[in-house]
Amino acid sequence: MRIYFDHNATTPVPPPVAEAMTQTLLEDFGNASSVHHFGQRAKARLDEARSDIGRLLHAEPSEIVFTSGGTEADNLALRGALKAYQGERDGIVTSDIEHHAELDKRLIMIQTCYAHDRFAVMDESPHRCRNGAIG
Repeated sequence: MRIYFDHNATTPVPPPVAEAMTQTLLEDFGNASSVHHFGQRAKARLDEARSDIGRLLHAEPSEIVFTSGGTEADNLALRGALKAYQGERDGIVTSDIEHHAELDKRLIMIQTCYAHDRFAVMDESPHRCRNGAIG
């Protein structure tokens, strides 16, 4: 028996999810921002998904944001956190073992003076860190 452990890369979906995705790809495609028939069908599917997920998470549909992938989601989370705490906190805490998408975004934010950086540098012991700073 083989067991799949790389769910960071991709995750198998249950058959009902695959069926819903197939229907959307084949029948309800379209630019959800468009006013034509195909766009409005796609918008209806997105609105329905947003409502379903909101109900499961006890959130308003307007609080549900879809992204195209992990890098976009990381960027949105980092920028949102910095904006939410602007004036109270002016930095982010990361480590050098973060995913490259977050490290790249961290450097861009520092270079544009959007944030000061504080990070933990891993010591030779996996249980100890020493503080460092960039910027």
